[in-house]
Amino acid sequence: MARTRQIKPHFLQSDSMSRVSVGAQLTFIRLWLVADDAGRIEDQDSPLHMPTLLFPFQDEPQRHVASWLEELERVGCIVRYRVNGQPYLRVVNWRRHQRICNPTPSR
Repeated sequence: MARTRQIKPHFLQSDSMSRVSVGAQLTFIRLWLVADDAGRIEDQDSPLHMPTLLFPFQDEPQRHVASWLEELERVGCIVRYRVNGQPYLRVVNWRRHQRICNPTPSR
């Protein structure tokens, strides 16, 4: 079940956000909406998985999601990794920015 997430006012003046495109900024916010309570997201090997998850029913943004995720990784906002061959993505500093009451453990 999705949870409500917070976007704090200093997001607009963030150093990392000043170094990425507006599309990458929106992608970052949308990642928060689909992340689990630990800030992790299953990043399937399918090139359509993440674009469809983040921008359903919107063809134009879907074409740019891969490059926007690369921007976010480059500035240290996300980390991509694998566990048993399965790709995942983690939002860096998740607990500093999102306060979760009664968190559900990551699977």
